Amino acid sequence: MAILQLDPILYVLRARVLVVTLLFTIFGQALTKLLKIDEMAAYYESLAPLLALVISLLISLFIKGRKTKTLARNIKIAAGVMFVCLLVAVGFYTQLFIKSTFKFKGFDSNTVSYYVKGSKDAYSASALEFKKKHPVITSDDDLIREGFGGPEHKSKAWTEDSIQQNLLNLILGYCMVVMLFAGIISLLCESLYVAKRSPQKKKKEVVTPV
Repeated sequence: MAILQLDPILYVLRARVLVVTLLFTIFGQALTKLLKIDEMAAYYESLAPLLALVISLLISLFIKGRKTKTLARNIKIAAGVMFVCLLVAVGFYTQLFIKSTFKFKGFDSNTVSYYVKGSKDAYSASALEFKKKHPVITSDDDLIREGFGGPEHKSKAWTEDSIQQNLLNLILGYCMVVMLFAGIISLLCESLYVAKRSPQKKKKEVVTPV
């Protein structure tokens, strides 16, 4: 009786779309705890698995039925190009995050959180007047703390449109990073799955007496 040897990696790869989605669910939650930006928490946690699911499904459907000899090599090339794009996107998002948020230490000095702010040219009249009267205040943290009593009043320091625009830019930048990252992971999973399924790398059947 012929018994096919079980390959646990192959069985995991068969559910690769689910695996990628679960990985990015964890990724979104971990990023929320790492950056501590409450305004973006819902976007980080919900968009990561959703985008990962869509990208992984699209890649899987695109590759399905294209099991050619050069497929694995083409997948690796595509993953390499996407990795370079990911590095650029991460660098861009890091700069965008720095420019679009301010770090605020709690009044007990034990908690630190990030908040989305407006652009430099969108300070409100009251914020400009306060900065003029207090030239020693140069950071947005001190401006919000001393001039407006806390981040819940940040809309008094910047125009609401400017804050919302920066929030939108952060969401779009985050989506780009997640899509590229999910694309790379999905392509690598597809490459490994193709390799495991290829006739050259299939495990031989083990014949055991009945």
